[in-house]
Amino acid sequence: MNADNYEPVNVLNVCKGFNRDGLQHRFTPYRIQREDGQTWKVKEVRHVHQERKGGRRQFHYHVLTRDGLFCRLLLDMHTLTWRLVEVKKN
Repeated sequence: MNADNYEPVNVLNVCKGFNRDGLQHRFTPYRIQREDGQTWKVKEVRHVHQERKGGRRQFHYHVLTRDGLFCRLLLDMHTLTWRLVEVKKN
């Protein structure tokens, strides 16, 4: 999946440095912000998986927002950028 094909977004997230209850993932998103200022708070991380594309490692997040939207996010570890792959209403 080419990350450049998707909308860039700002994501407020926590980067885990050590194991702690409540932080299941190395990178946990908490808030998503689009370029137009639209913002969603993440209620739950439903699924995370990673894959390699060429020399790049990508993390794919399936999250549920507090507004009831399902979002697919992509974190590209080469550029350290977040992309919004898909948004669906519940």
